[in-house]
Amino acid sequence: MGSSLMSVIAFVKAALPFMIVGVVLAILAAKKGRHIDDKNKEDKNYSSEGMAIGMCLGVAVGVALGDYLAYGLAFGMFIGLTVGSFIKKEDE
Repeated sequence: MGSSLMSVIAFVKAALPFMIVGVVLAILAAKKGRHIDDKNKEDKNYSSEGMAIGMCLGVAVGVALGDYLAYGLAFGMFIGLTVGSFIKKEDE
């Protein structure tokens, strides 16, 4: 492979976790923006909890597989947010 292709691959490897975290933050901001009129209304899903658990599991998997802490953190947050958003909270 050429040196320019290797440079592009190195850039993508370095920037991918930050792009994923940016997407997660954009999703969270969009979700909070929808409920800005209803100050007393809480989220009716487990997106925050899923993101926290996904982050912990992603870091654990990233460290277990080698030196992939940033990838595990980013993908864990993204997957946890996605899964948690689809699970609805029951009214108490």
